[in-house]
Amino acid sequence: MDGSVITCSVNIEWLDKMGTIQRKLQHKAATLRLIRNDAKGMFVEVTAAKSAPVRLELKGISVHKKFMNEGKASIKFQNINCTIYISNAPTSQLMGFLRIIFVKMTGSKAENPNTSLRTQLLSNKPNQFTEISPVTNLEVDIAKAKASKSTDTTPSPLARKRKLALKEGSRGPAAKKLYAPSPTEKELLDIEQKEVLDACSSGQNVFFTGSAGTGKSFLLRKIIGALPPDVTTATASTGVAACHIGGITLHQFAGIGGGDYGLERCKELASKPPAVTLWRRCKHLIIDEISMVDGGYFEKIEAVARHVRKNDKPFGGIQLILCGDFFQLPPVTKSAPGARIYSTSSTTTYVTHAFTDGIPFAFSRVIRNGSFAREHNKLCMAGVCGSAPGNPRLCQQK
Repeated sequence: MDGSVITCSVNIEWLDKMGTIQRKLQHKAATLRLIRNDAKGMFVEVTAAKSAPVRLELKGISVHKKFMNEGKASIKFQNINCTIYISNAPTSQLMGFLRIIFVKMTGSKAENPNTSLRTQLLSNKPNQFTEISPVTNLEVDIAKAKASKSTDTTPSPLARKRKLALKEGSRGPAAKKLYAPSPTEKELLDIEQKEVLDACSSGQNVFFTGSAGTGKSFLLRKIIGALPPDVTTATASTGVAACHIGGITLHQFAGIGGGDYGLERCKELASKPPAVTLWRRCKHLIIDEISMVDGGYFEKIEAVARHVRKNDKPFGGIQLILCGDFFQLPPVTKSAPGARIYSTSSTTTYVTHAFTDGIPFAFSRVIRNGSFAREHNKLCMAGVCGSAPGNPRLCQQK
């Protein structure tokens, strides 16, 4: 799907001169598409199930994009006093959609003037709409040159307001430049990462792993940006990892604390707000640093999910996207006195029935075999990583 098409929740409102709503359309799942007619006029088409398509001409519009990172934006058509409210849109797709609108309206040359109404009426050809052409480098350059001036999508503030802002010395947060490429757009995904992203977008349960520097965090941010934000919850096993991906801890989401209670008590805790709201709203659950999640705790929240969502499918039907490296930090558990935290078993992963139907991916840029593990353990025994007993040891994955 290219940037000229986006699927999200849409509300359309038509107002009269007094500001009263005359007509309103609401669609939880609608498709917005950028098209052109025979007269080179640019339109946005809104289509939804069991509804006739709505086409609005992109002329004299203003775009509100302050909450674009939350998947929300609005497009106001001032000529007809109509506003499209966009919500629950994948952030990366929404930014690309608005960028195309900005570049096309400010960077395109007026090749053919609009055909007069008389010519259109006398013509026997029906009004046909076609997909909008891709953005060219010339259009981007023209949009950059016009960015400081008043445009159809980003009107320039009054000079008086600019002077007052400079005198007061207050500078608000810089607005996102829709004509500029995304900071991570130049960093293309490789074949393995694209395969993971496609699997996540298609709704499959996925676990992907890899050593440090293989792009797990970069890919995870791509996945978060490609999913609807209202029904996607990004979590991690620790607070630091959760902040890194802009999410919350898994314990906060689950609503059962550390899971020290019995299963029935955990079900009661998760059935109370706000935990029950998070569980029932979530359709895509992302867990980073999965290696630090205890297996017993993972099984417990799986049973809680089925109970709260009243669904017997694994995790109550929620799509799981797991990321982590079992060669790194192990789960943090309350072990018995004198017990070793790090296992010397040759197998460092575990499998539960909750995601046995998932698709595992391993990024293998760094050779991770027995020789690598032995060299690491030599460094630990030599005191480079510390000589205290119980230091982490690596074992070959079988």
